[in-house]
Amino acid sequence: MTAGGAGGSSDDDPAFFPAGNRIAFVRVGGPSDPDNRGRLLSIRLDGGGLRTIASGYAEIRTPAVSPSGRQIVFQCRHFRHGLEYSWEHICSVRPDGSHRRDLTPRFKDGQPATDPDFSPLGRVVAFSVGDGTAADVFTVRADGARLGALTNRGPRGGRKFPRARGYDDPAFAPAGGALIAVARSATKPRFVLVQPPIPNNPQEREASILGRSPTWAPAPPGRRDRRGPGAQGPGSFALLPDRLS
Repeated sequence: MTAGGAGGSSDDDPAFFPAGNRIAFVRVGGPSDPDNRGRLLSIRLDGGGLRTIASGYAEIRTPAVSPSGRQIVFQCRHFRHGLEYSWEHICSVRPDGSHRRDLTPRFKDGQPATDPDFSPLGRVVAFSVGDGTAADVFTVRADGARLGALTNRGPRGGRKFPRARGYDDPAFAPAGGALIAVARSATKPRFVLVQPPIPNNPQEREASILGRSPTWAPAPPGRRDRRGPGAQGPGSFALLPDRLS
């Protein structure tokens, strides 16, 4: 579909648009990107219609496209008053490159925000903050409102320390009532199910498989969620390495 750009640039982090005929991706390196900051582009599945969405601002990684196809969120470097800072935030832009904004302007150095994922209705974005056991899943509205921690949350809504586990790599369930995330501890990572009404009690999904980058898939043909299309729970959609749960 792509052969990279001129001068040895590489293409990474593809994400489908909801219609399934186009992807957003990050192109890193080459003469147009000597500092390897990354450029956000999109292309049709037939290899035509290459477009640049965002470039020249700050580092760009891990895009996710909203269910409506009208908004893209991605990891970015904090950029304010013409100055670029060293820490990662979650930014948003429209597919035509307009309406770029920082959804996490309050984050400071030492709080890298990564791995954004849209809720099924596109109203909420979940993402990771921090590394290892210091990591947590945060959520923010797609317009930048209601930013807060979802895991290891204290009684007043702030992050709780010390803790035995950190949580990252969130992925919303298709029904929107829960997320799969990776729990990081001193031993090895695990997949856990996080339900927003009770976020401090993640349920371990798989104790025997190392967890990394979970995603979701539709139920196999003929297998449906018995609670019906209005169900808010996760159903049986979690895609784990080499198996469906």
